[in-house]
Amino acid sequence: MAIQYRKILELAPDHSQRSVAASTGHSHREVKEVIEREKHVELAPPIDLNLTDTQLGRILFPELFVAARIISTTYLPKAATKGKVRPKRGGD
Repeated sequence: MAIQYRKILELAPDHSQRSVAASTGHSHREVKEVIEREKHVELAPPIDLNLTDTQLGRILFPELFVAARIISTTYLPKAATKGKVRPKRGGD
């Protein structure tokens, strides 16, 4: 499940971290990390309504999104780069 950054940040000022975790379905650790990172990057409320959770994630944790992009585009088996891997057909 994707982290609900907006909901965490909206609930955090008025609720405990444990109640935010229970409301969002995320662990207490994840909620704590998001709240700490919000203070670190100085993301001031109100949060722009046009920002999606993915965009908020990129603002709060840019290193995670860069690392994921590098892994997904650079880690390919050698055979895949030489055209020797054929995709499986559905239903065979």
